[in-house]
Amino acid sequence: MKHLSAWNWRNERMEDKYCIGDLAKHYGISTDTLRLYDRQGVLLSHRAPNGYRYYTRTDFICLGYILRLRKNNMPLADIGPLMHGGSLESVADAARLHDAKLAEKRLELDALYESNRRFLAEVNDTIRLLGKIELCISPRMITRNLSIPFSQAIDLFRALPGRPEPKMVFRVHRERAISPEYERALLRARAEDFGTELILALEDKSGKLQLPENSGLSVIQPHLCLLAGICCRTGVDYTSHVHVLQYAAEHGFRINGDIIWSPALHAPSPDASVDYYRLYIPVDPVGAE
Repeated sequence: MKHLSAWNWRNERMEDKYCIGDLAKHYGISTDTLRLYDRQGVLLSHRAPNGYRYYTRTDFICLGYILRLRKNNMPLADIGPLMHGGSLESVADAARLHDAKLAEKRLELDALYESNRRFLAEVNDTIRLLGKIELCISPRMITRNLSIPFSQAIDLFRALPGRPEPKMVFRVHRERAISPEYERALLRARAEDFGTELILALEDKSGKLQLPENSGLSVIQPHLCLLAGICCRTGVDYTSHVHVLQYAAEHGFRINGDIIWSPALHAPSPDASVDYYRLYIPVDPVGAE
């Protein structure tokens, strides 16, 4: 049996039988990969009388074809039938089907990419905001309460252009936010007394996302707000939020809407989890009546 390494490509014809090791080396793959292809019936090996595994000239050519399809991420289960009597038309059909799957996967990856970019931007913005309070215009927010099953609520957002993924945020209604009991509950670190409502929200910073009629979604329009990055220890310490409320009162800002706690990061620890939030507090301009 002649090894591939002994070929003379210019002066000798290709031999009929090739060792598994040299075939693997020629294509830059492992012998384990070839054995996997053998077990799954994609590229069947042959046995010499002495028990050694070998491949034929046809197998050599087919392996290059298989590797090309695998490079395109076609599953082995789809490749196998093409290697055993598949017509040119069946190859074209398989390629078209795989093309459709790749196109669908690309849409999913694009959505994941955009979701991760938004997450990274939120984390970086929270890092920048920690310990600071800014007066800004909040982004347009598309929201949905969880009066319906969670999966159904998520699907309402995914029906929008680009299949955006919302995040879970906490909302404190204005009536609760302006009551003295809200601040006292924060100081006591009694989360069950905060009066927060868990909702799904999507920040539409472009302001151009169109909602279809009867979408089941609500919109919080942009408004003047105090924006702060806060760090809380779950069930232990929420004084950073209290400081923002005190800042608003001391500087004459009047809360005029629902407060949004937008989680940026949850960091579990043995003592108490640390949570980072971007806090939106809608306010009237100073001096407004």
